[in-house]
Amino acid sequence: MIERHETRKVMVGDVPIGGGAAIPVQSMTTTKTHDIKATLKEVDRLEAADCQIIRITVPDEKAAKALPEIKKHMTVPLVADIHFNYRMALEAGKMTSVVVRFYFIEFHFFVLVPERFAGSLLKAERK
Repeated sequence: MIERHETRKVMVGDVPIGGGAAIPVQSMTTTKTHDIKATLKEVDRLEAADCQIIRITVPDEKAAKALPEIKKHMTVPLVADIHFNYRMALEAGKMTSVVVRFYFIEFHFFVLVPERFAGSLLKAERK
């Protein structure tokens, strides 16, 4: 059996992660995020399959602008996956009910409080 390391518990919506909590079921949509209708169909199927966290990619501004409408119809936490473009992270971070997962060059981090992450991203960009 694999030994788990002691970690601090954080909440993604109402889903606990770490701190001895059970590992949550999560998945990611495969649709073009700006296609709200197709993305919501996939979200519905994932929720019906008891998915606890749904990740949605945000590759461009059209996708970022679609997030509020998508989130309105979701009952589980939404994690916005951002790759390399801090501007999309800032756009997604305007929604207080979304967690942003940001990949920047060789590291990634989760942002749980949008007000705190704008400054961190701008510092990271300057390096």
